[in-house]
Amino acid sequence: MVIQRKFQEKGYTNVPDVVFWNLGYYSATHVLATQNGVALVSGFSNNLLTLFLKECGIIKLEDARNFAGEDVKTKLSTAEVNPEDIMEAATSGELCQNFVVYD
Repeated sequence: MVIQRKFQEKGYTNVPDVVFWNLGYYSATHVLATQNGVALVSGFSNNLLTLFLKECGIIKLEDARNFAGEDVKTKLSTAEVNPEDIMEAATSGELCQNFVVYD
C-alpha cells in the first residue's frame, strides 16, 4: 500500500489505521475486505457516528467491541482494524438487531 511505503520512507515503523468515511453521493475509495489497517464506511447512522467519534475521532477496537456480538468481540480483541470487522461492529447495535437479510 502506498501510504505504508511513504510512512516507512520517513522512518516510521507503525502506520496508523485509516478510515475512509464516504458521506457524499459519489463513489468512494475502494477498500478490499481483506486489507488490514484500513476500513471504509459509507452513509450515516448513530452507530457509525458513535463508533467513529468516540475517543476523539479514533476507532479503537476496545470501543468497537461494545457494539458487537460475541463472535465479533473475539475477533476485534485480537485483530487489526479491517473492513469486515468494522462493518460488523457498526451494524450490531441495538437498532440493527431486527435487520433481515434476503438472499
